[in-house]
Parts: sequence; C-alpha cells; structure tokens
Amino acid sequence: MKSKSFSISISFPFPSDVVFKALTNTRQIAAWSGQKGKIQPAIGGKMELFDGWVKGIVLAYESGNRLSFTWKPSEWAKEKQASIVTCQFKSTKSGTKLTLKHTGFPSDGELQSHKEGWTEFVFDPLKMYLTSKQK
Repeated sequence: MKSKSFSISISFPFPSDVVFKALTNTRQIAAWSGQKGKIQPAIGGKMELFDGWVKGIVLAYESGNRLSFTWKPSEWAKEKQASIVTCQFKSTKSGTKLTLKHTGFPSDGELQSHKEGWTEFVFDPLKMYLTSKQK
C-alpha cells in the first residue's frame, strides 16, 4: 500500500535558527499559535501542539537544520498509527527555506485537511509572528 504523504516548501525572510527556535520553543509556540505546545529538544522527547490536540515523539532534533516527530491527532482511532513529520531547514540568500514532509496518513481526507492545516495554522501564523517580532 502506498503511503499517503505530501510536501510543502515555504520561505521565511529569517535565519534558519530563528525559524527553528520559533517552531520548538514553548513560549514562542504559544505566541504564534495561541495555544500551548512543546517540543522537547532530544530524540525520544515529547511533542505536543495545539493544547494537546496532537501528540508525538521527537525522532530528530538538529537545531537550525532538521526536525522530525511522530504526529497523532487526538481524534484518530487508537489503532491508527501515528504519521511522521520531517522538517528540513535550508539557509538561502534571503533567509530560510523550510521543507516539510508529512507521511503516513490513514485517509485521503486527513491528508488534505493536514495539507491545508499546516499553512493555515502553522506557517501563516508563524510568518506573522516572526515579522511582528522584527519590527
């Protein structure tokens, strides 16, 4: 069976360490998402976002370069396997290119809603937060 997955690439006009920290620092996650979240900075660490709506385990944590974790929303059935999120951070002349790959969805509907959700609930608010911080 073919794994259901997608990739999104987005550019930020900020250095990769700034973007990485905003995605992983507890206070900054709360500031851009408006909800509690944490990503422990070690392989095997806990990941929780959106007031615990999604939980997972950190699979890779390379500050400013790579971040990977399992991802399982609370409404997914217990027997469903967690999906996997991998973020690559690449420095560019104008800032950072972040490429997110999200694999292992239980359905096409979940894939589509997550593809839209990453932009609407993570990347757009993150970009607004980082831009407002620079002013």
